[in-house]
Amino acid sequence: MDNLKNKKLLFISSDFFELRSAMQKEFENAGADVTFIVNKPSYFGSLFNKVFKKYMSVLYAFYYYIKLYKKQNYDYIFIINGEFIPYNQCQSLIKNNPNAKSILYCWDAFSSSKNSQNIYHLFDVSYSFSRLDCRNHDLQYKPLFYIYQEKEKIKKEYDFSTVASYSESRYKMLLNIKKILIQNDFNYLFHLFIREIGLYRESKRLKHKLDKDICKTMKLSNMKTSEIIAKSKCVLDLIDSTHEGQSLRIFECIANDTKILTTNDSIKSEEFYDGKMIKILDEDFTIDSEWLNYEGCYANKDQYHVSNWVKSFFDN
Repeated sequence: MDNLKNKKLLFISSDFFELRSAMQKEFENAGADVTFIVNKPSYFGSLFNKVFKKYMSVLYAFYYYIKLYKKQNYDYIFIINGEFIPYNQCQSLIKNNPNAKSILYCWDAFSSSKNSQNIYHLFDVSYSFSRLDCRNHDLQYKPLFYIYQEKEKIKKEYDFSTVASYSESRYKMLLNIKKILIQNDFNYLFHLFIREIGLYRESKRLKHKLDKDICKTMKLSNMKTSEIIAKSKCVLDLIDSTHEGQSLRIFECIANDTKILTTNDSIKSEEFYDGKMIKILDEDFTIDSEWLNYEGCYANKDQYHVSNWVKSFFDN
């Protein structure tokens, strides 16, 4: 990544789990002088947004004005999503750095990040993890990446696992799958994160207590989740109907040669798709023991490691 050596790079992103720091570390390892701006300050939380809803556009404009006040001659501008930067300030930032290569990467779909859709055409090049957005807009497709990979092959402790946020559809599906796994003597680890207040409200709404073997009120770190994936023979990837693209969990599976059983049929379009390692989950959950115990591996998985993923933006 010689293109970044001694170059000034402006990096704007959410401070999401360990992802931002992993990306910034790769920039710095390549010799870049990185200026990081978090896309949304922590004090702009949900309560703050409710109280000052009418003024949020002004407050974001003021926030970015303060952050971008000092004019610098950047060589690269790299923004993740850009869902909060006002259009005019994004336009001025790029205009005031005419020699900088500007890059936007969207790891959320336009359907859930409207401002990304408004600003993407301002950049020299824009990428998305969503094939749908790439088909409908002038975007280049680039799937996500993984950070953690076990250095040595470790023992698979779980036949099936899933770590995800709670949704009613996901929960009901896991209830049915759990029964089948118990009947057939397969072990599992399910972790649907839901806050305490959410657990109470959902139990009241559904008129029964949620299964605490599935629903958990403790949020797992990205590292802990990756550890569970590495120790699993198969990960259940249960997406909601509105979901687009492949999640980070898919790439953690690839990193650790963990099989994937998913409701996301679009995975068949991916370069890494391998029927020996990935199956589509239909309504009638059945267990193919031969497939589950097959010790296979994914081809060309190193290209999805964060170091190579970051490098791919700057090699052209």
